[in-house]
Amino acid sequence: MAQKVRAARAKDRGDIKLLLRHLKVRTAEEVIKLVERIYPGECLSERQRIVLDDCLGEVWSADPGAVG
Repeated sequence: MAQKVRAARAKDRGDIKLLLRHLKVRTAEEVIKLVERIYPGECLSERQRIVLDDCLGEVWSADPGAVG
């Protein structure tokens, strides 16, 4: 997840969404903590954050009840 979000390429969006569902990650803060743990001292860029927010919105707005 951390690697895909850091790359944040158009071709990574499907993988990011799959991982969000599989790992039941619902917030950007959860992903940011993961990225910071895997890549200490690195913050997400504005572009990376936009990709992440878009993917979160697409995953959870399509299935808001997916996680108990």
